[in-house]
Amino acid sequence: MIITLYGPDSYRRKKKLGELVDNYLEKRTSLAFEMIDAEDEGALERARTFLGTPSLFQDSKLVIIKNAISGVDHGYFKKIFKNITSSKEATLLLSDGAKLIPKELSFLKEKPNLTQEFANFDKAGLISFIRGEAKSRNIII
Repeated sequence: MIITLYGPDSYRRKKKLGELVDNYLEKRTSLAFEMIDAEDEGALERARTFLGTPSLFQDSKLVIIKNAISGVDHGYFKKIFKNITSSKEATLLLSDGAKLIPKELSFLKEKPNLTQEFANFDKAGLISFIRGEAKSRNIII
């Protein structure tokens, strides 16, 4: 499965990423985990190798790739990760500040993959969000 979190609102995107990782770690007793920044040289190859290497002690793998949409060659990305969508042992969690998922990566929006957009708020939405966050932290504004 591939889960894609994208959009310019990095605060909510990072918060959701943390929630997903925490939930994933709670549900898995043995897990191989890797965090990669796609803008680093050889990052996608490291992710591909990690996912393709059998593990003796872990029954599932989680790879988090930051900058996975804007920082990569889309054709190459699709070529090496499209087959992850059907994997039950591997989860690819993508996080990127891109406003849109490019047409070349439209497979990320197809089931069983999941996507969630984190667009910037309009003025009313931002005020409401700040109030909600303040209330959840017992802060009076």
